[in-house]
Amino acid sequence: LKKVQATYADNPDPPALDRALRRYFDLLNDAPDDPEILFQTATAFLQGSAFGMGLQLFKRVEAYWPNNARVLGNMGCCYRGIHQIERSRECFQRALAIDPSSETYNNLGACYVNEDSAQDGLQYARQSVILSPDVPRPKWNYALLCLELGLWREGFSHFDAGFLCRERQLRCYDVREKGAPDSIPWWN
Repeated sequence: LKKVQATYADNPDPPALDRALRRYFDLLNDAPDDPEILFQTATAFLQGSAFGMGLQLFKRVEAYWPNNARVLGNMGCCYRGIHQIERSRECFQRALAIDPSSETYNNLGACYVNEDSAQDGLQYARQSVILSPDVPRPKWNYALLCLELGLWREGFSHFDAGFLCRERQLRCYDVREKGAPDSIPWWN
């Protein structure tokens, strides 16, 4: 299992994820009820944006590991990926009750970006920034919520974090022109 994780942990590009998933499928064939294999397979689906598949596996893991903040947080990410925002928020709220981590506060705050409820998410994003002041992603989401609310000075004071956040810079969206190279940065 650790060997498979190592194949994509530092290189979550689609070919590496595909190779990892094929290996996870083999492991699941031998041990279909192993919660650790289910969790890692679900995580690979989540990282590959196969949110529905990841969600189904995380639900199975939750039966083995109830009240696990990582499982609930990942379920929240999957629900958000399939645009079930209320269910996403519920998962993040449950995860916060178990382990109030910066990552969970950030993910919950992000559920309010562009959802006509920025004020509701601001407290979560702010708490994430307080808990992890040197991490760019919480600052970016906090900035977006501030800008939605017209808090220009506060928003722009954190906005540059989006340019520092490696994850955002390397993300290639599917909404690009046909025939365009895969290396188009997110800001183009």
